[in-house]
Amino acid sequence: MNRAGPAIAAAVAAGVAVGVGDVLITLASSPDPAHAVYRLGYVLGPILADVGCALSLGIVTALLGRGRAGGGEAIAAAVVTGAWALTLLADAWLAGFSAAALMALGLGTALVAVALARLARDVARWLYDGAPHRRWIASGATAALMILGTAVTAPSGMAAFGGGTGPCAETSAVGSPNLLLITIDSLRLDDARTMSSYRRLAARGTEFTQHVTDAPWTLPSVASLLSGVPVSVHGAGRSRSWSSLLDKTGLRGDAVTVAGILGARGYRTHAVVTNPFLTSRYGIDTGFCSFENVTMEGEAVRGMAQTVPVRVARLLAPRWLPDDRAATVRARAETWLDRRPPGAFFLWVHFLDPHAPYGDRDGASTSLTLDLMALQGEASLEAPFSSVGRLRAGEFRPGPAERAQLRALYREDVTYVDREIGRLLDGLAARGLDDDTIVLLTADHGEEFWDHGGVEHGRTLYEEVLRVPLVIAPSAHETVDRLTTVLDVAPTIIARGGTAAPTTWSGTDLLALPASRQGELSLGTLLFGEELTGLRTPTHKLVESEHGTTWLFDLAQDPGEQRNVAAADPATLEATRARMAPDDRPTQRPE
Repeated sequence: MNRAGPAIAAAVAAGVAVGVGDVLITLASSPDPAHAVYRLGYVLGPILADVGCALSLGIVTALLGRGRAGGGEAIAAAVVTGAWALTLLADAWLAGFSAAALMALGLGTALVAVALARLARDVARWLYDGAPHRRWIASGATAALMILGTAVTAPSGMAAFGGGTGPCAETSAVGSPNLLLITIDSLRLDDARTMSSYRRLAARGTEFTQHVTDAPWTLPSVASLLSGVPVSVHGAGRSRSWSSLLDKTGLRGDAVTVAGILGARGYRTHAVVTNPFLTSRYGIDTGFCSFENVTMEGEAVRGMAQTVPVRVARLLAPRWLPDDRAATVRARAETWLDRRPPGAFFLWVHFLDPHAPYGDRDGASTSLTLDLMALQGEASLEAPFSSVGRLRAGEFRPGPAERAQLRALYREDVTYVDREIGRLLDGLAARGLDDDTIVLLTADHGEEFWDHGGVEHGRTLYEEVLRVPLVIAPSAHETVDRLTTVLDVAPTIIARGGTAAPTTWSGTDLLALPASRQGELSLGTLLFGEELTGLRTPTHKLVESEHGTTWLFDLAQDPGEQRNVAAADPATLEATRARMAPDDRPTQRPE
């Protein structure tokens, strides 16, 4: 038997066998994504990847063994299963397994590899020693399964990488400036004001020091920023499942967004974003001509992390694997700038770097999606700090020194994204765009570092997670120390683009802020814990829980929110509560 067919068939059979093994490892090591299509991807992805790799190995083995009298299928199967065993060992070595553990794993995987190779060889011989219809049936069934599985999973999976619902302007907005919106995930105001890129913009623009967002996590706050309306109107970020943090409502389909308005005005609109919540699944691409989510490309690779080709890449060329760090995001934005059609543009760039896991500046070893879905399994203070889940749950309780270390890792991430934003601004200048481009820099929310006993974000409505930076340049060089809100950003952007805000928007153009304007903002839509809702006014903050607890803070006298004056100041409490819209009041749960 010296034909190539049996060797290739044995390699493919071995690929299916090791693929099933990798599926079992993937399912055992990955949290449940609580989405049927993604579950199917966990099953089909590793098999497809391992079969593709095995097919390549089988072809090479068959070509090298041409003319050999028999036995080619055994060698091809052994090459595939041997590669599988070796990559498993290499992964364990990279993970820091002890010598004894590596020896035990090596023995176990060697025995499994031999058994799978023999099984694959026997399957190949059974196919080629019998009637030809066996091969046709086996080939057809395998191809049909793969095609069907790909057809089911690919549309949902591919949609996570890009998007855009238009319009795509064919004519330019004549005489209009370019608009660049830079948002930074989890950026505290106090840290933002230390950034050189922030100070660079503030030196030639307007800085807003009392700017607040309406939700302490990404999806609802960004939806408010882009749509100009509060959560009670746009609807994004509400939980649809008690068991999955990723199963949230998206932006309403009829939402009018900044991108849609500017696109209709003649702007070419594009977004380069990070964070698994900023995808077309949640409607965040609404109105954009084109849209790319860099995070989801890396998450797709991590979904196939337990496969032979990805393990090889992780061992030999880890830098080739996709990441969503600031350098990559900046480079993608600059690539679009170089390839964009002529005319005015609106570009949104969202950087993820200060978000936990802290210290993850290479993007190779952690996954925000996996951290959202499950607690991490190890607590250490190495960079990147990947035990955020345990920290959030209170299972890891760092002392003062460890807290300082975590805070330092966060600051390092801020410094890193600061440098890349500076390079992006330099890139605008190098392309001759800085004089014609208005830049707005802000954050989706802040970050807690035990200011009120908690850490990270998504579970409280304190100032450290709601008060965010905002600077607009070029504009009048001044500092605005009055309350401004996330709902003001959309009207401000489209005003720079030469158009008026829809009547459904309640915000105000921040560069034409009336002196008499007294802003206020409804608060709520948490990611973790019991639901809280509230109202932020220039002087006070009212917060109420779904179980009836009430907090009132006098921010003028107590900016650190250390004293609850709800009982001591009932008149202000009732006056503030009266201004809350009915939809913003918490739903009381029965005890």
